[in-house]
Amino acid sequence: MRRDWKIYKGVAARRIPETVRSSINPNGEITFDLDTYRKMGEPEAMCLMYDESRRIIGIKPAHPDDPHAVLVRVRHERSNRVGVRETVPARNGR
Repeated sequence: MRRDWKIYKGVAARRIPETVRSSINPNGEITFDLDTYRKMGEPEAMCLMYDESRRIIGIKPAHPDDPHAVLVRVRHERSNRVGVRETVPARNGR
C-alpha cells in the first residue's frame, strides 16, 4: 500500500538552549530540569508566585522555614527532573 506522506508545515516545538523549561503535570506538581535547579542555587524550598491578571505562575528560591515555602523534591538520582508539589489550580480552573 502506497503512503500519502505530507510535510508538516507548522512550527514544531524545539528546545532552545539556555532557557528555563518547566511544566505542571496532571497532579499539580511543577517540574523543571536539573540545570534550572542548579542555576537557582539548588534550593531546599521555593515560594510559588502568581500573577492573576496575566494568569502566569513563577517560583523563587526560599528557606524551608519560610511559612509560604514548599519543599523541593529531586525525583531520584537517575532523573533530570526536579519537582515542587503543592496544590496548583487546574489549567481550566478560574
